[in-house]
Amino acid sequence: MDIQNTGMREAGLVVIGISIVLLFLMASITDQLNHSLDSACACEAGSCPMTGNLPVQSYAGFTVTVVLLGFGSFLMVKSRRMNRANMEKEKEMKVTIKSMNPDESRLYDIVRESGNVIFQSEIIEKAGFSKVKVSRILDRLEARGLIERRRRGMTNVVIMKH
Repeated sequence: MDIQNTGMREAGLVVIGISIVLLFLMASITDQLNHSLDSACACEAGSCPMTGNLPVQSYAGFTVTVVLLGFGSFLMVKSRRMNRANMEKEKEMKVTIKSMNPDESRLYDIVRESGNVIFQSEIIEKAGFSKVKVSRILDRLEARGLIERRRRGMTNVVIMKH
């Protein structure tokens, strides 16, 4: 599970929790407002036009609460979708790694063991392959989406993509 997705899920839970607390507060405040309006009304019992109506502030509060509930739910759903997408990418990556030939696997391991970032010239030294062979193998690994090469001066920096 990705740290960002975990944070998104937790943020969604917090927003939903806050909106539920606000919902109870708004219901309580609305009830108190209606009770105070009923007691302050000079009309006959049952004929007061203020009785039974929600104050405008209550409509605003309930609207904000519903929007917060929706936003929290959106964060939860988005987090779940991102988790599924990340799991699918991981499965595809494992299949791709298993399908590598021995030379590709060797270069991939060199990059991984170096902390996921290494100069291309260091790969040539560690692998014992020619510059052309390393470049071609890295081309294949880059085409598969396993690595990325970035130009730095006269050489390339090879970076793992996952």
